[in-house]
Amino acid sequence: MAAVKRSKTKRNEPRLTETKLSKGSKVKLYSLSGMPVDAFLLFDEDLNLLSINEAGQKMFGVSQAGVFGKCILDIIRDVKDTRIYKSYRQVLKTGKSIAAHLELGGRHLSIQVFKQGDALGMIACDITERKKTEEALKVSEERYRYLFHNAEVALFRSRIADGKILECNDLLAKLFGYDSREQCLAEHVTSEHYVDPNVRALKLTQMLEKGKAENFEAQVTRRDGSPFWVSFSARIYPERDCIEGAIIDITERKRAEEELQASLKEKEALLREVNHRVKNNFQLITGILDMVGMRARNEEAVRLIGSVHSRVHAMARVHSQLYKSDSFAQIDMGAYLGELVGYLAQAYAVNGKVITPVLDATDVYLPITQAVPCALVLNEVLSNSFKHAFVGRERGRIEIAIRKSPDGTVYIAVRDDGVGVPETFDIEKVDTLGLKLARNLVQEQLKGKLQIRRDRGTEVAIEFRGGL
Repeated sequence: MAAVKRSKTKRNEPRLTETKLSKGSKVKLYSLSGMPVDAFLLFDEDLNLLSINEAGQKMFGVSQAGVFGKCILDIIRDVKDTRIYKSYRQVLKTGKSIAAHLELGGRHLSIQVFKQGDALGMIACDITERKKTEEALKVSEERYRYLFHNAEVALFRSRIADGKILECNDLLAKLFGYDSREQCLAEHVTSEHYVDPNVRALKLTQMLEKGKAENFEAQVTRRDGSPFWVSFSARIYPERDCIEGAIIDITERKRAEEELQASLKEKEALLREVNHRVKNNFQLITGILDMVGMRARNEEAVRLIGSVHSRVHAMARVHSQLYKSDSFAQIDMGAYLGELVGYLAQAYAVNGKVITPVLDATDVYLPITQAVPCALVLNEVLSNSFKHAFVGRERGRIEIAIRKSPDGTVYIAVRDDGVGVPETFDIEKVDTLGLKLARNLVQEQLKGKLQIRRDRGTEVAIEFRGGL
């Protein structure tokens, strides 16, 4: 760098003193900057200091008395390295002001240099914090753009009015059949190219009403017109007139779901047919039992056939419920009990005897593996009440309650106001086929407890842990 030619004027004899500047000139100098002034300096034509304000003294670490009349290179020591100072004399010659950015001593300064009479004025503002903020924003924007364009999902920003894509990453462009995002943006792609207008209008309304991100699935089309399924996650920004979001191709998932649904319907149809055939087979068996019962001449044989008929009918009704149900996983025991009680009440309504059943059933559902043994137990207990509880009486009442606790325990109670069981009755020692069957089913298949109580009649209580 060429040596700086210093003025031969003595530094303690500046050509223009501060007192020669009018008040109006100072105001003019301060108003030349478009931002708050931190420092103001005034130099003569040889770049010797005439004046520096308090902010300037603090900024450059000097005092007015210590630097008065000194050259700019002695005051702002780093300015020589910037080479900008060579332009200062041009300002004095041409009267054309200059603006520059200096990095001096680790600080960033924004300066304006201008001619004021025969003097050279300088306004300096410390913009270090602003530069740090700008750098941080720049880094943040670069990071955002990197993540945006390298994300593993398709990202976009579109205009609200017509859905024109304003920005997208390469993945979105390829998803819709474009060679690059530049091609996608150059072709002015709008939402009309790929999504149904009615779907878009509806989702726009929902996003505006909710004021938050909206997730939805839609069938869209590629550039070549081929359809495929995507999942949208988008948010609307009315103040910026744009929508931002992500799109994931879910075509394979949709295809798998459709295949699963088709398979499920096929299996449901098969199960329905199996249950229908089982139900029909049970009906066939009960029909055969009826025919055998009508031909039997032995009273004991008729009684046994009737007992078997009742048990087969109980199981058949479970499959009948299953066939009518929307689900093959579980049986509505409340509905089943209603049918069973109605059937038994009609079957045992003989000789003018009136037995009134009262059913209290909440929503209790059991898997078929529990429903069948439970049905057989209920059939035995209810049949026993209808047959034996009201001997010698014309009227009677049977109360049936079934409920399921929050922990899954099923409680069933069958209570009648009949003659009651003998004082010496013990369920563990009973030898009658029906009650023995009921006890074994509860204990071995349902893994529960069966108790019989005598209290102004008979109460049978069943308790076990329910399945589904």
